[in-house]
Amino acid sequence: MGEPEDLPDNGVNIVIKNPAGEILLVQHNYGDFKWSLPGGGIKKGELSNKAVRRELYEETKLTIVGRPILVADIQLVIKWRHKVLLFTAPEWEGEPEADGNEISAVKFMSIKNIQNHPHVYPAQKKFIQIFEASYLKLPLPVYALASDPPIIEW
Repeated sequence: MGEPEDLPDNGVNIVIKNPAGEILLVQHNYGDFKWSLPGGGIKKGELSNKAVRRELYEETKLTIVGRPILVADIQLVIKWRHKVLLFTAPEWEGEPEADGNEISAVKFMSIKNIQNHPHVYPAQKKFIQIFEASYLKLPLPVYALASDPPIIEW
């Protein structure tokens, strides 16, 4: 799940951190081979928490232990209005591996490396900024606009 023009109307992304605090990214096996958070579109009639579980497993073979945590409801306004629900899962199982079809590689990266990496989608960098600004600081999900800088409403 990359830039807004590539996305369905509503989607999910998930932030998975390893014990070193690095964030898991996936590299797409098409187009410009850019990196993004695992995620994708919500199918018609699918619950968002089911979509995030499905997308994480499809792209990385990781499974969420317990319930995924909704961190932010992000609005993207570029060509049209698009909503992304940003989740995290403090506990997960498995060894990350690429699916070999849609995803060519998976890798944990430091936040600094992500923000400086030329091949990480700019919208995904904003999502990570929103995650870092909001997670563990609020009891409820935030509403955000993926602008530059991101706008976060409590």
